[in-house]
Amino acid sequence: MMMQNRFRRESIAQSLCSRVVHHQNDYKFLFFRHCMNKTMCTLCGSELVHKDGKGICTSCDFVVTPETNPPQITPTEAKNTLKTPHTVLLDVRTTEELTISHVDGAVHIPLQNLSKQFMQFSHRTTIIVMCRSGGRSHEAARFLQQKGFTAINLTGGINRWAIEVDPSLRRY
Repeated sequence: MMMQNRFRRESIAQSLCSRVVHHQNDYKFLFFRHCMNKTMCTLCGSELVHKDGKGICTSCDFVVTPETNPPQITPTEAKNTLKTPHTVLLDVRTTEELTISHVDGAVHIPLQNLSKQFMQFSHRTTIIVMCRSGGRSHEAARFLQQKGFTAINLTGGINRWAIEVDPSLRRY
């Protein structure tokens, strides 16, 4: 019975390991996802090295700190901003999510690939980042800011876009 409970606890821990808790209280505090006593990068999933109260990713060099928050934009404001030159909408959802619904004209780079593909953008470009509901895009916008880009998080993601801008989009 004791051995069975141990395996059950490990199984529960492994399933929780894949869930990411990004933020709380309007992005004031960032929580790292803990996976079997290791802290992982919320962007690419690699291990973080802790130094001076910050987590630094060993793979993509993302510096995880609670004090850096990207600007926010609503879908209605984003729709108008996208009409200006040098502005792009970046969708960081998975390819599977893209098949559910997508915004025409958005550039698709899944979050886990962003650290390898971000250089396709010009530093003159304003990047509005979206995901399903705003959590992953928040992390992507923070990463892009650290790399010197002007990045803005779309609050509410594509689900809020579907409510405010294009009701024909499927929400999920």
